[in-house]
Amino acid sequence: MATISLQVIQGLERGQYYSDLNVPVTIGREDDNSIQLNDERISRCHLKIQVDHDKVILTDLESTNGSRVNGLPVQMTVLNPGDLISLGRCILMYGSHEEIQAFCSEQHKDALNSQSPDDSGNTVSGIEGGQYSSDDFETLGLFDEHGEPAVSFPSGSPPLPRTESLASRSELADLLNYLHSRILQVLESRGQDSVQDEEEKESPTNPTIPIPRSNWFQLLNLEAELSRHLKEISEPE
Repeated sequence: MATISLQVIQGLERGQYYSDLNVPVTIGREDDNSIQLNDERISRCHLKIQVDHDKVILTDLESTNGSRVNGLPVQMTVLNPGDLISLGRCILMYGSHEEIQAFCSEQHKDALNSQSPDDSGNTVSGIEGGQYSSDDFETLGLFDEHGEPAVSFPSGSPPLPRTESLASRSELADLLNYLHSRILQVLESRGQDSVQDEEEKESPTNPTIPIPRSNWFQLLNLEAELSRHLKEISEPE
C-alpha cells in the first residue's frame, strides 16, 4: 500500500510530523480525518490526498475557504516532494526529508544534462527559468569539486541552547518565529511568481532571481527544522 509523509510547518500543530500515512489521506477539522487540524477556517473534511498511476494527487473537497499549493489556489493538482499545502491558517509540507532531497537531486541532474550553448557559445543549463553552468553549483556551495553535496553542518542542526528561564525561552522562540515567518514568505511566493507575466518578470523595476532546486531544498529543510525547534521550545519541561 502506498504511503506519504507530511509535516505541519504553520498552525497550532506546527512541528508535528506524520510519517508513512496510508493513502488515501484526508485532512480536516473533524477527528475522523487522517490528520485533524484545529482551525475554524478549515472545513470538516477539507481535502484528500491519494495516489493514481504513481502520481500523488491532492483534491480539494469543496472546502469553504479552498486549498492552495505553493501559494496558488487549486481544486486538483499533482504533488511533488517539497510542495507547500495551505488550508486555513495551516501549512503542511509534502514529502519526507529523503523524498525531498532525492527529488531536488534528480532535478539538478536533469538540469545539468539539458545544458545548451548560449549566444556566446558557453554551455549553460536552465533551472527554474534561470541559467547556470555546472561550475555555478560549486560556486554556490551546493556541491564540492567531486559533485557531491556540500553540507555546512554534516551532523545536522545544532541542539537548542539551554535556557535558564521562561523569559529566555520566549525570547528564543520569538527569534526563531521571526526567521520562520520570513522564510515562509519566500517559500509561499514560488507558485505566485511562476505565473507572473513574462514582461513583468523581466522588468528592471521588478527583477527576479531564479533559485536552483538544490537551494530550494535547503530552504525547505531549514523551514522544517525551525518548525520542529519551535515545537520543542513550546513544550513544557
